[in-house]
Amino acid sequence: MDKCTHLNVFLFGFSHLTDWKVTDEEKEESIRVAEKYFDGVPDWDSVYREVQSEYLMDLGVPNPTEEGLKKVQTLTIKCAEAWADSVDKKHKPLELLLKDAMSLAKADGNFDDTEKHLINALAKAWNVDVKVD
Repeated sequence: MDKCTHLNVFLFGFSHLTDWKVTDEEKEESIRVAEKYFDGVPDWDSVYREVQSEYLMDLGVPNPTEEGLKKVQTLTIKCAEAWADSVDKKHKPLELLLKDAMSLAKADGNFDDTEKHLINALAKAWNVDVKVD
């Protein structure tokens, strides 16, 4: 996987794992976030669809399994970490990523407790100074 795919897997996984759906607003925000970091991608919709397809296949859709859920949870976190490892550390990439996750969580107009909990748990695990109440 390249770093663009790593970022997009995290963004899709974050959107999906918090409420089991990805809204059009979250898709648009995911693409907006990815565009901040990567120039010259001619077709973001294709990138997004490819990530979505692989993620849902890993999950086991149309019949998700517990094993599939664990796989996409692990993949989502590992992709965030791989993306952060591939960019300049002086910009605090995991902190930026969690702030982007907040923006993504708010995109559908419903920043719920599950999303807040996941952001806070990741911030703690990654030792990043981000907290939402």
